[in-house]
Amino acid sequence: MKSAAYSLQLLNTTVSPCNDFQTYACGSFKKVHPLQPDRPDMSTKYMVYYQNQDKLERLLEQPASSTSTGSYERKLKDFFASCTEHFEKMRQQGQPFLQQVVSTSGGWWALESNTWNTSKWNFQTALQKVHVDFWTDAFFTFSITTDLVDWNKRVIEVSERQSPIGSQ
Repeated sequence: MKSAAYSLQLLNTTVSPCNDFQTYACGSFKKVHPLQPDRPDMSTKYMVYYQNQDKLERLLEQPASSTSTGSYERKLKDFFASCTEHFEKMRQQGQPFLQQVVSTSGGWWALESNTWNTSKWNFQTALQKVHVDFWTDAFFTFSITTDLVDWNKRVIEVSERQSPIGSQ
């Protein structure tokens, strides 16, 4: 019964199943499961993946049932706890730096929706500050390399920054 009710929620009855069955059968998926801001995509496959990740995390966060220090379960849970504690410390240390970058480069509308003034923000200035003041590669990287034509010369090379988002 639950599966049938769930399937009915996903139907898009404004589309004829004879013309576009995929849209008819799953057309309301995005309404029922909106994309979360911390997720790159939302599909049935990703839903199962995230549900499993959440279950695994809850299991690892529970205290170990064995008190023995040699227990595999205890070692695994202690290791997981040390990683999450380390990540939290890094996140807290990085937050002031990130706030400094955002405020120095002219602010960010998402954080300052009430006080944000588009006319005062300049893309070129913000990009320059991020590159020069914070030595951070925003869209491109600079490097000094050997000239491919004359190996006795050095040249400044400007390359497209490789995005970590596309590598997931």
